[in-house]
Amino acid sequence: MFQWLADLLVKIVEWVLDLVLYIPRLVWSIAADIILFFWGKISSYMPDLSGLSNLNVLKSTGVGYYLCLMDFWIGLAIITSAYIVRFLIRRIPVVG
Repeated sequence: MFQWLADLLVKIVEWVLDLVLYIPRLVWSIAADIILFFWGKISSYMPDLSGLSNLNVLKSTGVGYYLCLMDFWIGLAIITSAYIVRFLIRRIPVVG
């Protein structure tokens, strides 16, 4: 008997929800367009790093020789893993 009233209320709620969600969707769309615009402008100035796979380019330079001589990459891995472990330990409530 009152099915038309229930349908009307559902349509009103959907309309209000669409109206409320329109503004965040619009803001997100504009922000994404701005970010993509500036990313396109910035990426034209960035150098091409496709030839730097595994940093083999440094082995041919004088700096790369000394970095390999000092086992810099092993030290970098040790320091990075130590920072990660420190970060994880600080997240434990009783220990950190």
